[in-house]
Amino acid sequence: VLDCGANEDPDFSPLKWLNTSYYGMNSIDYLIISHPHQDHIEDLDMMKKLGLKPSLLQRPKQATEVVEKNLEEAQERGKEDYIEDAEYYLNVLDEYDGDPDVYPSNPDWTNESEAASNYRADGGVPERGVTFHHFGTDELIGSDNYQKLNNLSRVTLVNCHGFTMVAMGDLLQGGIDELKDNDEAMNAIEDTEVLVAPHHGRDTSFDRDLVSHINPDLVVFSDKTAEHTVSDKYGQE
Repeated sequence: VLDCGANEDPDFSPLKWLNTSYYGMNSIDYLIISHPHQDHIEDLDMMKKLGLKPSLLQRPKQATEVVEKNLEEAQERGKEDYIEDAEYYLNVLDEYDGDPDVYPSNPDWTNESEAASNYRADGGVPERGVTFHHFGTDELIGSDNYQKLNNLSRVTLVNCHGFTMVAMGDLLQGGIDELKDNDEAMNAIEDTEVLVAPHHGRDTSFDRDLVSHINPDLVVFSDKTAEHTVSDKYGQE
């Protein structure tokens, strides 16, 4: 599961849909939270209700201090929805003390041991299934907590039998610049088939050089409407 967002419909939960539909998903092998803004963790309460604890967790640990500050502000303002999700993120998910927060790529457990390989659909052998590589910064980039959390977003590259997808969380320009300076990351994401556009496809996160380098066949805009996306700019690339 890549991020735990939801929409404004209180009767719809992505995790509940996966759990009760014909998919029948009753466990999570790998949970990836790109960054802990509310629209990326809003379905964590349903994960708790359904008992879908992940076997392995990936998230930017550097975000913890920022989330704690945001939680204090939410408690002062009585923002109950965020309080529940943030407390789950900070407290319950801390049970996963051994989660790999890899920087910048190729987690140590890829081929290290038989036990570690159980966490991978490919058994540690890339040609046999699915691999996940993560890139990101451990620097707090930005003038406020909003920008800092966005720029901590983990970039996830998924490779399934040679078909590749890259998801970039809500990276803003500062985080994108850090990514472009990372040669290993840039080599990994070059010529990727599917790009999940950074920050829901907003103009502030459109970087022409980066999109040209990724050269995707398909761009996904994860937003409730197309009002704020710049799909025309992505289409030109």
